Amino acid sequence: MGIALKVGEKIPLFLLTENRVTNRVVRARVLNAIGVEIVGSPFTLPHLADGEYFNDSELMPNTPSIIVSYDVFDGPGFTNKSSDLLPDDERFDLDEIGSAIDDLKQAARSGGLEAVISTDNELEATISGNNELEAIVDTAPLEAVISGTSNELEAIIESTELEGEIKC
Repeated sequence: MGIALKVGEKIPLFLLTENRVTNRVVRARVLNAIGVEIVGSPFTLPHLADGEYFNDSELMPNTPSIIVSYDVFDGPGFTNKSSDLLPDDERFDLDEIGSAIDDLKQAARSGGLEAVISTDNELEATISGNNELEAIVDTAPLEAVISGTSNELEAIIESTELEGEIKC
């Protein structure tokens, strides 16, 4: 499992070269869950300092996961791959529950709510005005209880890895 990102969060494309090499050109290819490059890919990572290359201009798409494959080149022509720098691929997973809770909170603030939370189990919830909403998302290893009105939305999250409460 990779780093969890919500839809629309910046993807932290980062590479630290061995021996802090500073004279390379780094490019990241970002593939969606079915192995197709996302729009805009590949992305060039500018050199920051001491062999660190970074770009966070791309946002997490609505796909279950992405794989980032880094290519390091000896020069700006993107023709000669560096033979001494072969970085590993990196995986980012969609934070479905976090994204769904953000969607619910945003809709609650706007005065009405229509949302679908889709994970292993499917939950559909509709709220408008000050009608009460209570919903339970029960997917291993996460359980979430979402309740409240359009003016007050509360989510309680319980799992072996995460315990917390979100209120707005």
